[in-house]
Amino acid sequence: MQCKFVQAINILFSIFAFLLIIEDYKKLEAKVADSEVYVTKILGMKTQVEEKKKIITEDYEKLKLKIANLEEQYLKEKQIIIDDNQNLKTDISEKDKVIAKLTSQVEEQLQNEKQIITELKCLIMNCIQPN
Repeated sequence: MQCKFVQAINILFSIFAFLLIIEDYKKLEAKVADSEVYVTKILGMKTQVEEKKKIITEDYEKLKLKIANLEEQYLKEKQIIIDDNQNLKTDISEKDKVIAKLTSQVEEQLQNEKQIITELKCLIMNCIQPN
């Protein structure tokens, strides 16, 4: 009888141990479920971050391209201004030469006119004076 009692106690201990294992298993199962929910949330956040990163990267690349285009346009416009400036300097130089030539011609013409006036005065004086 005592053997059956010991066996019954052993069975009860086994059942109790089994129930404790089942309880621990259910707690672990709940923790796993919570962890899975947490991991799912984190994966969702990761996906959102990756999407935002992709958008930011695309925007950054667009801005880099726009800046490169603006720099290229700036350099072209700068070269146009430099060329225009050089052309204006050339035009001014050529016009200065023309002005100098015309001034020289005017001075020469004035000298010639003075000479002609002087000669005319002499002729008139010679004509007026009796010989």
